[in-house]
Amino acid sequence: MAEKDLSQGTLVLVNRDHAYDPELPQTVSVFDKKTQSYFVKDKILSLREDTADALNQWMDAFAAESGKTDVNIVAGWRSYDTQVRLYQNAVNNKGQEYADAYLALPGCSEHHTGLAVDLDTYNIEDGTSGGFDGEGAYAWAVEHAWEYGFIQRYPPEKSDITGIDYESWHFRYVGLPHAYIMQAENLCLEEYIDYLRNYSFSGEHLTVTCLGTSYALYYCPKGQMIVPTSGSYTISGNNVDGFIITIRKP
Repeated sequence: MAEKDLSQGTLVLVNRDHAYDPELPQTVSVFDKKTQSYFVKDKILSLREDTADALNQWMDAFAAESGKTDVNIVAGWRSYDTQVRLYQNAVNNKGQEYADAYLALPGCSEHHTGLAVDLDTYNIEDGTSGGFDGEGAYAWAVEHAWEYGFIQRYPPEKSDITGIDYESWHFRYVGLPHAYIMQAENLCLEEYIDYLRNYSFSGEHLTVTCLGTSYALYYCPKGQMIVPTSGSYTISGNNVDGFIITIRKP
C-alpha cells in the first residue's frame, strides 16, 4: 500500500491535526440516487456512493418507523474553497471563537471526504427549516444510525477530543461493524482509531458479531501490510499511520 492509500477508506480520521485532500473522493449526486424518504438541498450536493446508498437505507427505515419524510440533507462533500468561505463567514459574522468551535479549518473538514452529512428538516408548506436536534420523533434516527454505518461525529461529551463542539446534525459514515463498536464502547472516531491499534495481525484480533454477521479486525502500520489470502475483507487507511483490515467471517 502506498502512502496515498492512507487516505482511502471509510475510517479516515480528519480533524485539525490530520488534513484531507478534498479532490480524493469520487462522489455521486444524492438527488439522483435518493429515495422518497427525505429531501436534499439541491441537485449538486454529493457523497461517496457507499455513503449515499447507506443514507437511503437509513432514511427509508426512519420514514417507515416514524412516518416522517421531512429530513433534509443540507451538506455533503465540500471543496476546499467552500470550506474557506464558510469558515471566514463564521469568523466575520460570529467571531473567531465561534468559528473555531463549530467550523473545521479548510483542509481539515470531514466534508472533504464525501463521508459526512448534515441533517436538517424541511417544512414543505412554507419552505422553512426546522433544524435537526435529534430529539422527539427524530430520536429514532439518531439511536439507530449505527445500524446503517453512521455515527454522530461530534457528541457533546467528546468535544475536548474531537476539537468541535456538539453538532446534533452532523453524521459520518464509517460502515459496519465500526459504527456498532463505536456505539457500544462510547468511542468517538479519534478514540476508535487509537483503540484499534491494540489489535495486530500477529496478536489478538478484535472480534464482534453485528446484526447477525461476525467480523475480525486488526491494525497494520504503514509498510507492514498483511491481508488474508482468501475470504471477504476490506482495507481502510486511517489517514494517520496505518490500515484497518476488516474480515467478514463466513
